Amino acid sequence: MNGKLSLLRVGAVAILLALVVGGELVQRAKTERAEETGVKVISAVVGEYRPGHVPQSIGKPLRAMRDVADAYERLHPDVRVRFRSVAYTDTVEGEWIRTQLLGDTAPEIVAINVEAVWPDVDKGWWVSLEPFMIEPNPYVPGNRQWWDQFANLPLTRAKRGPDRQLYCVAYDMVETGIIYNADIFREVGVKVPADWEEFLEMQRKLKDAGYIPLLVHFQQAADWAQDIILDQLYYPILEDIDIEKGTPEEEEYLAGYLFPKELCYDIKRGYFDADYPRWREVWRLMLDWRRYWQKDIAVADRNRLFLTKTAAMMWEGSWSVRRMLNDPLVDFDWGVFYLPPMTKATSRFAERVDPAVIGGAAMQLSVTRTAISRGTLDTAIDFLRFICEPRNAEKIIGEAGLFIPNIKGAKLIPQLAPFEDILEKRYCTVKMLYSLSQEFTDRHTRMITLFLNGGISLDEFMVEMENYFHTLGADYYINKYGWDFRDYDAILASHGIPYKPQR
Repeated sequence: MNGKLSLLRVGAVAILLALVVGGELVQRAKTERAEETGVKVISAVVGEYRPGHVPQSIGKPLRAMRDVADAYERLHPDVRVRFRSVAYTDTVEGEWIRTQLLGDTAPEIVAINVEAVWPDVDKGWWVSLEPFMIEPNPYVPGNRQWWDQFANLPLTRAKRGPDRQLYCVAYDMVETGIIYNADIFREVGVKVPADWEEFLEMQRKLKDAGYIPLLVHFQQAADWAQDIILDQLYYPILEDIDIEKGTPEEEEYLAGYLFPKELCYDIKRGYFDADYPRWREVWRLMLDWRRYWQKDIAVADRNRLFLTKTAAMMWEGSWSVRRMLNDPLVDFDWGVFYLPPMTKATSRFAERVDPAVIGGAAMQLSVTRTAISRGTLDTAIDFLRFICEPRNAEKIIGEAGLFIPNIKGAKLIPQLAPFEDILEKRYCTVKMLYSLSQEFTDRHTRMITLFLNGGISLDEFMVEMENYFHTLGADYYINKYGWDFRDYDAILASHGIPYKPQR
């Protein structure tokens, strides 16, 4: 029986691969025919907005991006816009596109977290958008610079990479929040918490009442939870670790943010060593919080657990609003709140700092070198400007109901308003998983999962982390970019800040 099941699985995989490959071959054939007739073709991977996609498998298939592309083709009869479907993986972001770039077969436009682009910018795979941003968008009357179109300009400028170049259009914005079942809250007698101790106490009461208090995925723990707890404990010493200031525009959004070079410097100073108490406290608090999450943080169906009222809360992003509005299982009142601050009652390192946000740009559209090699760069840029026209952006972003428009004049659907309010908070101290090498990110995520599932002790975890923070993190970037920290040393000396952290 097991052999038959294995054969069935192999057959299913073969069929899937055939469909994907077949689809790509059909797409390629169409492209070649178009080129033969003098029509210029650009291809794009547009993430959640791809035509025919049903986000979260709920609601109607999306069509707005295709409709807008059709309108663009009517304006430009010599252009065809093709949208490609891609099988993404949860383990290594950007793996598929890197393979395409190596073979020079990548789409011209790709939706990808730009932090996954940064490690490869020295290869010439990605196009800097800096020179195009200072030019006007011809589809927006009165626009003098493309920059002026973005609602959150500091966030948009802050997506510049370590080389200070911009490699993406931050088309929309996303933020996380705690989505809660208000009916369960009333039943158990709990309310939105004012601080972390109240947050833990309400989760204890929910657990005692037979509910899973909070649904958290391991990736959220490695990314979101790490950044929020770190920010709560490190923000009080920010003046000691935030050495480099960005441009005035960047500082408006990233005031206090650790750029990769700063992070590497602080790693070398010992701020992330195993014996640094503040760093160790981040992971003690994480493990303490873990007892209120679902047992399986890797593959559990969190949406189902929440919708069937097995769990009282889930930590999700603005994208969950689409399901809450369309799923017939939602027959209860629900709301959204953000995580509360930590106080001295939680940790001696906490000072009731208003929690920072960890979201930011959602669909980040980058341009690959394929646009240069195929002679379609100007067309790719022009199409990106066309979808940034406010009415077009509103159609595309509003239809999906997942994210907050970052285009001035594009209206927000009302149910996303709580997440827009959360975005008004300051940005976090660091995005750890996206600031260092890809190998560091892979190792860090694996070790956090092992630690939170009881596979390694806190002491062992801290020692292991210290090793790869230096070798895969700081040393990798220092060698790659040839960073010299003498300027940072001079800044510390001028401000009387000790090199090693205070205990």
